[in-house]
Amino acid sequence: MSGPDNSTMDDEADDVARLLRASGGRREPSAAMRARLHASALTAFEALPEVDQPSLRQGARAASGRWYRFPVKQQAIAALLALTVGATLLWHMQRGASVQPVVAEVNFSRGAWYLDDHDARAATAHSMLHAAARIRTAHDSQLSLRLSTGVMLRLPGDTQLILARVDRIELQQGRVYVDAAGPTAAIQVVTAHGTVTDLGTQFEVQIAPTAITVLVRDGRVVLEADHTRLTATATAGIGESLRLDVNGNILRRVLRADDPYWQWLGDAPTPYVLERGNLHDFLAWSAARARLTLRYQSEAVRAAAVATHTRGDIDGMSTTTAIESVLATTHLRRKRAAADELLIEFADRD
Repeated sequence: MSGPDNSTMDDEADDVARLLRASGGRREPSAAMRARLHASALTAFEALPEVDQPSLRQGARAASGRWYRFPVKQQAIAALLALTVGATLLWHMQRGASVQPVVAEVNFSRGAWYLDDHDARAATAHSMLHAAARIRTAHDSQLSLRLSTGVMLRLPGDTQLILARVDRIELQQGRVYVDAAGPTAAIQVVTAHGTVTDLGTQFEVQIAPTAITVLVRDGRVVLEADHTRLTATATAGIGESLRLDVNGNILRRVLRADDPYWQWLGDAPTPYVLERGNLHDFLAWSAARARLTLRYQSEAVRAAAVATHTRGDIDGMSTTTAIESVLATTHLRRKRAAADELLIEFADRD
């Protein structure tokens, strides 16, 4: 029998190296994972039979039609390497399979909130959230999220939902306010009692054990439940509240955009970061703080606001001053309107 073919072993080592490089960069395993791998490798090493001298024992290894003998020490190293590499690759494959796309970031938070049942109060503004993330807010807390499509979500206390996808959230408890950036940023709010689809709106969905309620502040939404399809709208500052219970009973009422109910939307304590959004995001945020109804002169104006990126510093400015300062850097302006409206038009209209 021939001895070990070093060139063949080098080729195999190169193959392993190429495999590791092809797998791409990955985050390092945790300390707990490294400890488990070390313990498993040590157990496998100690299980090898002891010998009194460095004699050779035959390895049942065939390559290129030849059999090789390996010293016990080499066999131990080979077993250790195979176990460690195999376990590490398995860990990376499991990690890769579980990675979800980023669908949102934290805009601001106040009070306790939980991400996948873990306390997330240490998360900073602009922390990334992945699809399928489960979010729960504690009593008297608030959380604001910005989806990658530009849609803004506001969660008050005692709310629980799942960010299923960037265009779909599953509301399980409490309520969520949605500020959609436009028709292209449509989103569905799915509940046990029905599904709400926005059509370029500002609206809120509330879920209770026996009913679902939709409050529309601007635009139009569709509520679908079993064989029922209902529409709720808001125009010229006059919104609508729509309640549907499990028995099919429907209750509608008028809800103005300046109703005191919406006051909770202006409680965000964190300064707005212009670089993180577009002009529509800023105007919607400003309108909520000033308890105004945001309106555009036309869909073209709204589309221009969505397409306009903002920058600069508004820290310390009043809401009115901030609006005027930001609009002055764009092709849009505020048009004179009712006292409870923020009406935007193109700056070259006279």
